[in-house]
Amino acid sequence: MRHHLISLAVLAAFITITSCQLPPCPSGGTASCTCGDGSQPDTSKFPPCDLSKGRPKCSCPNGGEIEKPKRVKPCSQGRPACSDDTAVPWQLSCEDGSQPSAQPGQPPKCASGNLLCMNGEPLLCPDGAIPFSS
Repeated sequence: MRHHLISLAVLAAFITITSCQLPPCPSGGTASCTCGDGSQPDTSKFPPCDLSKGRPKCSCPNGGEIEKPKRVKPCSQGRPACSDDTAVPWQLSCEDGSQPSAQPGQPPKCASGNLLCMNGEPLLCPDGAIPFSS
């Protein structure tokens, strides 16, 4: 599970899923990203890169550094999980049937409703709270 959260943080830091926004650069420009296997991110799915083939790499024009996102804990204690065998975050969906989206430095979220596990139940923290709800 820890590997999933770390991968999610890396992914969220580098790629925006549905709005096609890439991470910001200090110069105000936008970074360009490539998946670990050399392909372009597929923004129609989540995650947009197959992380088993390596981490996405992004770069800024003129060699600038990508702005690092703030670290966000999904739960006050523990990690969010599904009661079934849903792989978090890869197999999550939204209540309206769409796929979650993510912005650099932010967790995956749904335009409407909660993140759902494959069994249709919401993704929850160990204390029963919705992840990232603070």
